[in-house]
Amino acid sequence: AVGAAFPENSIGWYRKRIVIPESDKGSRIAVEFDGVYRNSTVWFNGYYIGTEHSGYSSFRYDLTDYVLYGKPNLLVVRADASVEEGWFYEGAGIYRHVWLTKTNPLHVAHWGTYVTSAVDGANATVTVRTSVDNEHQSAQNFTIEQQIVDAEGHAVADATGPSQSLAAGRSWDYQQSWTIADAKLWSIDTPNLYC
Repeated sequence: AVGAAFPENSIGWYRKRIVIPESDKGSRIAVEFDGVYRNSTVWFNGYYIGTEHSGYSSFRYDLTDYVLYGKPNLLVVRADASVEEGWFYEGAGIYRHVWLTKTNPLHVAHWGTYVTSAVDGANATVTVRTSVDNEHQSAQNFTIEQQIVDAEGHAVADATGPSQSLAAGRSWDYQQSWTIADAKLWSIDTPNLYC
């Protein structure tokens, strides 16, 4: 059989028991996969959660509605690599990190922070776009605080956005820009980073 001689062209199953404490009730619980090769199907506590066909895309599933707090939960993943995708990696199974994440129902969206920079001489303009989701059942008030820190850990820019009220089930986008004077740029000789 092809699967026996070439395990990268087969089907694999993963099972993980996870206890999520009672103290996490009210939070949003998600599982994030950085890479499963390929054609993965996910179940949580016996419920079908989703399928991701590509072996190269990261993906995320919200598990909140299926969590048994304070008890063992069962996460099951089926990876089917019996058909190749034709790219550079033709292995099989979960080949990158898997994360169990917990957020407040009012939170920065998944992949909701986008940072760009433009250099003009010795100065750099940094623009941060942030998307906030409100998964509460009612409107929520909040402010966004942002800070840029240099390689030595010193704050070089910070700002607090305007106070906002966000209706239940809605998203809000915010953009802030700063100019950093005498920016220390990254190079092989001087690997300066800002975060």
